[in-house]
Order: sequence, then C-alpha cells, then structure tokens
Amino acid sequence: MKSNPEFIRNLWLELIPYHLIALFLVYGLLLILHLVVNDYAFNREIGHAAVFLLLIVTGIWGTKKASGAVYGEVAERTWDWQRISGLSPWSMTWGKLFGSTSFTWYGGFLCLIVAVLAYANGDARLKDWQLLGLSVFGVLLSHGLGFLISLFYIRSRTLENARGGGSIYLLVLLLFLFLSSFAGDLEHSKALLWYGQSLTAYNYLLVTAVLLWLWTLIGAYRVMRRELSYSGGPWVWIVFLWFLPLFFGGLAVDKYAMLMAGNGAKAWWLLAFGFWVAGVWLALFVEPKNPVDLRALLVALKTGQGRHVAQLMPAWLTALLLLPLAIAALYLMSSSQSLWEVKMIGLAQLATLAFLFLLRDISIFLLLALAKKSRADISAVIYLLVLYLLIPWILDAMGLDRLQVFFCPSPEQPLVWAMGGALTAAVIALVFLVRRWRRWSSAQASIA
Repeated sequence: MKSNPEFIRNLWLELIPYHLIALFLVYGLLLILHLVVNDYAFNREIGHAAVFLLLIVTGIWGTKKASGAVYGEVAERTWDWQRISGLSPWSMTWGKLFGSTSFTWYGGFLCLIVAVLAYANGDARLKDWQLLGLSVFGVLLSHGLGFLISLFYIRSRTLENARGGGSIYLLVLLLFLFLSSFAGDLEHSKALLWYGQSLTAYNYLLVTAVLLWLWTLIGAYRVMRRELSYSGGPWVWIVFLWFLPLFFGGLAVDKYAMLMAGNGAKAWWLLAFGFWVAGVWLALFVEPKNPVDLRALLVALKTGQGRHVAQLMPAWLTALLLLPLAIAALYLMSSSQSLWEVKMIGLAQLATLAFLFLLRDISIFLLLALAKKSRADISAVIYLLVLYLLIPWILDAMGLDRLQVFFCPSPEQPLVWAMGGALTAAVIALVFLVRRWRRWSSAQASIA
C-alpha cells in the first residue's frame, strides 16, 4: 500500500475528515431511528436494514465512483500524464479501483459492523449470513464491472469522443439491481444441480459473485496493460471463454438435458456456442479495430512469427475461432440420421446459420472501420438493425418471406435454402471487405 502513490492519492482525495464525521453521524441517526421503529430490538431486522443501506450507498455510489476513476482523468485531460507516470498496470488498477471507492467502503464497513452485530445478537438464520456475503461480493463485483467497462469505453474511443462515458455506470447499476432482485427471490428456490451435484441457490450465487469479481479484476488489469502500452497474448481471454461454459454449463447439463432427449453434452456445447458468440460481439464493441494492427497481424502470419501473432490477435477473432469447435461437436452429437435434413433444422444447422451471419456482421464492422467512419460502431449497429429487422419485415409484408434467408437466420425455411442465403450473405460481405482492404493497403503503400 505504501508503494502505491495512486492509491494514497485517492485516499487523500476521498477520505476528507469532515466527510467521514458527517457520514458517521448520518448512519448513527439512521440506526437510532430504526431502533425506535423496531421497539429498540437490536436483531436481524436491524441487520437487514444495514445490508440494504450497504447495497444502496456502497453499491450504487461506489459503482459511480469506480466507473469515473479513469474517465474523470480522461475528461480532465490528465490521463496521458498518468500513463507515463511509471506505475505498473497492477498498481494503477487496484490503486484507482479501491482508492476511488474508499469513502463508500468506509460507509460500507459501518454497515457491515452493524449487520454482523445484529445477526450475532438476534435470531439470524444461515440464509441471512449468506445474503450478507452475497451483498458484499455483489458490491465488489459491481465496482469492478463499472471500472472495467469504463476502461473498455475509453479504449474504444478517442479522447474527444469519450467525454460521454461518465454515465456508463448506469448500465452496471441496472445489472446490479437486477441481480439484487434475483437474489431476493432465492429464498423460495429449490436446490440447484451442477454437474449432478446438489447445491443451494445462495451458495452457488455467492461463488458466482466471487469468481466473477476476480475475473473483473483480471480483466481490468489486462485492459490497463494494453492502455499503458504493454504487450500480452490472448491466453487469459481464452481461459475466460472456457471458464464461462465450464462453470455455468453445469446448470445447463442438468436443467436442459430433458429438453434435448437427455443429451446434456449437447446442451453444454450449445451454451458454449452462445457464450463464445457473445464474446465475439463484446470484443467487437469494446476493442479498437485499427487497420494498422490487422495488417501487422497478417504480416506476422505470413512470416510465421507465432509469438507476434498471439500478441496481435484481436479478442473477437480469438472467440470466433472457437465457434467451429462447438459447431463440429453439435454435428457429431446430432441424433438425426441425416445431418442435412431438408424439412427440419437441428441445433447444429442453426448454429451454422448463426456463424455465417456472424461472419457477415463482423465484415460490416471492419468495413466501416476501414472507411474511417465517425462512430463506426453505431453505424454498424444501425445497418444490422436494418438487415435483421427492417428488410425482413418489409419482405414479409410483401409476401416475399423466402427472401428473408439472405438477411437473417430463417430456420423455418428449407435447410438448403436457408443455408444458401446465409452463405451468400457472408460471401458478399467478405468480398466487399477484401476489396476495401486492398484499396486501403494500396493507399497506405502510396503514402509510404
């Protein structure tokens, strides 16, 4: 702690003495008022109130502070100075994350003290202690996620375009409130089956919050390394992509196996496919799509520089390369006698359709990046909304619903027709991308 000047600086900024005294007095007054309402009984009801205050103050306010820890520096034009300060990526990460939220955690520790004493003094149940632990790690997860998203935001935009990210914490807040309401319903839930093992819902959710919080720390550290111009391979990202289906797939194996004729393995691979598609989309939005980096990647591939290829591999491409593995597994486990059944599309064929249209969508993102369009990501989303929603709706209204296969996955159509449409859309988008890439490369060569 003594060797991290960023953490010390944030402590000086956050832990102002009269603010500490004021918050202590406000919390004390709220405790007294609740004691009066509760007939001076210092029991689990007081503990519940303290936990609720922890979620409201430390959770919401702390998430806002964590989300603005780096964004504030960007908005004030001091972030570039901090990048050349010589601090290591890990020191910068935990110094900003825990330093910026130190005042909210001061209030959180006061709530924790009251909750622990109240539960110990009253008729607290096991689920009360579990909910307390879940609240603490839920708040930590909310802070880490807000900090990570803000890092993604400033990396995917220039300094001038990143000035609107101060309210990015609202996205995390919505997720946080959703998970909090979900946790409140666990009291009436039954035991969960995870790879055949019986677990209580509280314990599973607590372990989930802890693991995801650790992943947000790892992710923030990795993004901070990139922001501070450190090189790194895709191995941590690959481990995370496998962690998601391995951990959450334990629920899918038991919960959805009955829907798939007892084939839990097929449910697992389908879930893995979904997670990896989500990984592609996440990386497309948050990762800079610099044509110079893509050209360097191609050069490294041609010259056989394996280590350089790993360092330059974009996250969206890493996730994309995992998808054929899931598709192949679904085909191998297909119960149909024919893998290319004309009348009915199975899961493997549906995943293939999704993969082909994903290739088209990636091509659109890269095309706009090569064209150096302002707000290229937003433009890509608008184009995809037109392709996925507007055009199919118009075709359906005109009675030309069979032409929808060229614009969106159409599992209700005959398989050959649906696959042909998806393949055509992917090939056309890739052809346009290759032509745009060649023009961009020629322009760069003429400049050089």
